[in-house]
Amino acid sequence: MPEQSLDQRKAYILATVVYEYIETGEPVGSQTLTQKYNLGVSSATVRNEMAELEAGGYLMQPHTSAGRVPSDTGYRTYVDELMEPEKLAAAERRRIQDDLRDASRELDEIITNATRVLGRLSNSLAFLTQPNTERVSAAGTQNLLDQPEFHDLRKLRSILRIIEEQKTLYDLVADAMSAESPSVKIGHELGSEELNDLSVVTVPYRFGERATGMLSILGPRRMPYARLMALAAGTAETLSEHLSEVELP
Repeated sequence: MPEQSLDQRKAYILATVVYEYIETGEPVGSQTLTQKYNLGVSSATVRNEMAELEAGGYLMQPHTSAGRVPSDTGYRTYVDELMEPEKLAAAERRRIQDDLRDASRELDEIITNATRVLGRLSNSLAFLTQPNTERVSAAGTQNLLDQPEFHDLRKLRSILRIIEEQKTLYDLVADAMSAESPSVKIGHELGSEELNDLSVVTVPYRFGERATGMLSILGPRRMPYARLMALAAGTAETLSEHLSEVELP
């Protein structure tokens, strides 16, 4: 872990590397940054700063001749300190509301619809636990197949095996039950080597005053954190409002 906070220039370069890597999936070099972003310094200066960020544990160099990619520490610093928060677009909120209205008043169908729309909008794997149970409705597994991180079939199989074990999914996010805002676990924070390439965003949703469930988005560490945190929070809020009209079974 880094021992001291970043100065302004390093922080900006780190945020830009994370943003660029999330967008492209390709290791980021100093020349790319100076050509695409107004950093106000030379490519050599950026290269030196990136080397120091790597030495500090914020970036990694996957190959000797390649650019850098964020480490878990780099992503964590980005999410906690550098990322610009986003809000859920009104059109997306209406789409969620419409999909929930299309469900019956049965809890199972409401949860299933919410999971499907969240998986579709996030382009990731979405899973919801029902209030006061460990039961994880999941949708969007196919989305993982489209991510370059999971073209290794052995790695994908191990991830899918974990997804099939509902108790395991529940354990990944159970400590977020009491959170009031989206919580994020990144890479090794998930506690399993098989999940090191993943991150998960979790938000609790309410069933009136009596019960709480959890809504989660699981995807590659290279996920658009600000967008998915806004999407998870907006879906949880909309789902909570809808469930206020539903009676517990």
